[in-house]
Amino acid sequence: REVRIGFISTMGGGPWGGSETLWYKMACYLQELGHEVSASVFKWPQIPNPIIGLSKNGTSVHFRKRTTIEGTKGKGIGFFNKIAFGKSDLLRIMKDKPDVLFFSLGSAFDLSAEPYASFVANLKIPYFVYLSLNTEYEILPFPQYQLQRDIFKNAKNVFFPSFRNLETAKRQLCTNLNNGVVINNPITFNSTAEMPFLNSDVISFASVARLDAFVKGQGVLLEIFSKKEWHNRKWKLNIYGKGNDEKYLMELSKFYKLEDRVSFFGHVNDIRSDIWANNHVLLMPSQYEGCPISLYDAAICSRPSVVSDVGGNAEFVENGFNGYVAEAPSVKSFGASMEKLWQSKNEMEEFGKNARKKALSILDLSPEKTIIQKFILPN
Repeated sequence: REVRIGFISTMGGGPWGGSETLWYKMACYLQELGHEVSASVFKWPQIPNPIIGLSKNGTSVHFRKRTTIEGTKGKGIGFFNKIAFGKSDLLRIMKDKPDVLFFSLGSAFDLSAEPYASFVANLKIPYFVYLSLNTEYEILPFPQYQLQRDIFKNAKNVFFPSFRNLETAKRQLCTNLNNGVVINNPITFNSTAEMPFLNSDVISFASVARLDAFVKGQGVLLEIFSKKEWHNRKWKLNIYGKGNDEKYLMELSKFYKLEDRVSFFGHVNDIRSDIWANNHVLLMPSQYEGCPISLYDAAICSRPSVVSDVGGNAEFVENGFNGYVAEAPSVKSFGASMEKLWQSKNEMEEFGKNARKKALSILDLSPEKTIIQKFILPN
């Protein structure tokens, strides 16, 4: 029978990001199956193309106005700004009479903040929750922690992109989360064909992430490459992505006198031809992650990675097999892992082949279909 499904995205830090890919692909697949789809998202000056496409294909899209309030450390919102909006904005999706709601979270504990918390408390329909990531060490104030635990326990399922994220949530909320399910994000391209390794004497490193130096650590990379051991080596660093720290990172590359070896490319359209046809290695010194799509993409394109040990990174990368895992996203620790890779550069092609084999052995290439068929529409 036809089912009405509503998606609520809580991502308020930008118009679009990797965390949006799963619910977007789910919505597209549900439309193909003939179900009614509605969505509630924040309104930005420029509406992302995927939202425009959903609307054109019949999705009922409800926009929430966003107001930024400066955050305060230790109040459950860390160093980030809190996004405020009226409860009436959120309630508009209920006019479409959804049978099921699916929350896609921009931050792990958004639903314990108002107006989400009271909205969820009054729901009379089943709901599912997806966390794109949770930070390793965040602890909620006690009343909010109790509320968040109840919200997750009352969900039909809570989806996590890695086992590490699920285990972290159990520790943060003191509960087994028996309804927790691990499922990876979708990859960003259609073809999974093998890609030949790049034949070049100059090793090209790629950073593929939004330009948020606090979370993604691009500044750490620049400091590492400024060290004397890297001065006379043949390398270049290609930085892909957009974000608020673009000008800062460009200035930092000048400060370290790296502007001749560091290039900024912004957003690119074709991950395979625009990034991995031109790079040897992915570098990810992130402070926290879920399990980044760019890591899947690099592996499927037969590229090794150097990553920090956060989120699900170490579930994909093994030291000396398909890359290296740094214990911390620090200059010392991550720099040591980059040094190991450099000393193994004659094995990089083999590392890339191993990365591809491992990724294809553990990735669900259609996670959006799995969630819908197995959990949301099992009958």
